[in-house]
Amino acid sequence: MLLMQTEDMGTVVNRLALVYDMIRNTWNRPKIAKCLSMSLLLLFAGSTLAIALNFLGFIPAVVGRHFPGNPFAAIQLAFTLVLAFEVIDLIFSLSESVSLAVRKQLEIMALIMLRDAFKDIGLLHDPISLVEDTDMLLQIAITALAGFILFIVRGFFTKLQYIQNYTDMEGYVNAKKSVSLLLLVIFVYLVIYDGYHVVLLKQETMFFHLFYTCLIFTDIFLVLIGQYFTPSFHVTFRNSGYAAGTLLMRIALGAPHHAGALLCVFSGFYILGISWATVRFLPSPDNPQEHATHVEVPVAYSVKGLGNTAPAWPQAEDAGIRVAKSA
Repeated sequence: MLLMQTEDMGTVVNRLALVYDMIRNTWNRPKIAKCLSMSLLLLFAGSTLAIALNFLGFIPAVVGRHFPGNPFAAIQLAFTLVLAFEVIDLIFSLSESVSLAVRKQLEIMALIMLRDAFKDIGLLHDPISLVEDTDMLLQIAITALAGFILFIVRGFFTKLQYIQNYTDMEGYVNAKKSVSLLLLVIFVYLVIYDGYHVVLLKQETMFFHLFYTCLIFTDIFLVLIGQYFTPSFHVTFRNSGYAAGTLLMRIALGAPHHAGALLCVFSGFYILGISWATVRFLPSPDNPQEHATHVEVPVAYSVKGLGNTAPAWPQAEDAGIRVAKSA
């Protein structure tokens, strides 16, 4: 009975994986990317022009009162849309590699820091007063510096990725695709929900707060899925550590600017430390319970410093990936 239920669950997962593949193949088409980029460019230019015309008084007051008074609002809008596209890429990366998804999270947080810096620039006095704007200038500097540090952390993290093995590779990947598909549905719902509150109710956006909350549960889900396919302390610790990093990022999003920026930087170094430790103390091949026997997926980045390596995946070696030798 249990075997039949497991087979039925496997069939459902495989069908969800097919739906996921269809959506992702559509998203990855070059024409789609060009259309989105052009739409973003036109939206930024149009919103900038509209805000400028409203500021100069060319738009009737009845309509103009719905326009933002901050001239940097167009930049904030552009950054928000870029971040939305990055979030979609993050969702798709979950099915490829946990490390790749974490790298995408670091990229998103770095962009959020820069977006907040531009947002705060609009709060400065015109002309700038060093007496009245000292705290705001310091806040902008800390936020922008946090984004820069996260960019550097992301670079080091990229060089500390290794490819993990799972016993049932196809089943593991399909399970992650199903989770990614569910997260994509949640993403669409959050966009509609947050858009309603921002546009109609004139409230502050809470999209990234809500999404990162969902992402925490998604990370834990992936930890349990990985535990099912490869019951290894090493793998479970690494993935759980990454989930803790996501939790720190979520806390940072709800914290005041100074504390939030510092928490973002701390979460970045914490994730980098987890990655370094799991690579530095890679399980010995002599321990069958700890050591992986197959590679996961060929990502575009590698681990440097692994002692025993072998070209188990030629295309991975061509991409510069160091693949851990199987037991």
